[in-house]
Amino acid sequence: MKKILLLITLPFVFILTLTAQITIEQADEIVIIYMKDEIKPHNIFAKEEVQIDGFTVVTSTGEELELDYSCFVYYVKYNKETNGKYLAVKANNGNILEVNTKKDGGPDDLDSWRDLECEKGLFYYYRDEKFFIDSLLLNDWLIIGFKKQTEVEKLINYINQTDLFNPVETYHYFLYTQDDFYNILFVNTKIEYTCSQLKKIIKILEQSDLVVFANLTFQSTLWFGGEYYDIMACVDEFLVSLKNESDLPYLEDLVKKTNTRIKRKPSYYFVISADKNSKRNTLQMCNYFHETKKFQFAEPNFIDVKFTGKSSLIIDKFSNIQNSKK
Repeated sequence: MKKILLLITLPFVFILTLTAQITIEQADEIVIIYMKDEIKPHNIFAKEEVQIDGFTVVTSTGEELELDYSCFVYYVKYNKETNGKYLAVKANNGNILEVNTKKDGGPDDLDSWRDLECEKGLFYYYRDEKFFIDSLLLNDWLIIGFKKQTEVEKLINYINQTDLFNPVETYHYFLYTQDDFYNILFVNTKIEYTCSQLKKIIKILEQSDLVVFANLTFQSTLWFGGEYYDIMACVDEFLVSLKNESDLPYLEDLVKKTNTRIKRKPSYYFVISADKNSKRNTLQMCNYFHETKKFQFAEPNFIDVKFTGKSSLIIDKFSNIQNSKK
């Protein structure tokens, strides 16, 4: 077997002062903090537990990486244009080692690693409070934004050809009156998938020229008429309010840097779009803007949907616009 020839670009970096064995939760947090300013699209995967006797990984290209100390191990996967990297968090003090790989240097058993975004990254901020929504994830629904000029029949044919979803009902399709670029479709998978599997399906959908964005969905927390709505989801939108008007150049620069765009300014806030060409998905981009600490707030523009027989109702929480579809 060929020994690995990886480029180690970073020595041990002291992250936290810890005097005892750290937990996996602490190791996850160390990695999240370490990666929080990384703007390139990426996913973080983690080995299931601490590697007490050290760690050896065989990459998908047949190379080896060996570490001879107890550690928590993570792999950061970028897009095809960027090589991945391993992060090893030392179990006795929280120091972190970064190892950059050659092309396709990921572990050959990556499907068995934990998806850190699915476990730790499904949250949003309301003002400065963090709300986790991982427990609300729907494992059999996705929301898709399609180009507005797409004929409904062509849209349905595309969905059916994937062989991943149940037949599309007309009341799952919405003319999104707040946007002149796309319409919305909710699709129901034939079986339930894990969060990580749903993200892979989203990647498949985003390869189509018809698709503007695709996102995860969640159980709705909106109570109306004596019952909860069925689905809560992000379209491509999140809302950003400036602290001062003088901060507008910073917002414009950040929008350019992240491949997002300013859609409109209906009130004291801006509506920002994060589609499939943005650096991260809608929820991630919204949190990224918030964590710059440069804005009054950055919050997702959730919509809620209620399916009632052969009709449905959609509510935009922020503008309180209601659109019925039959």
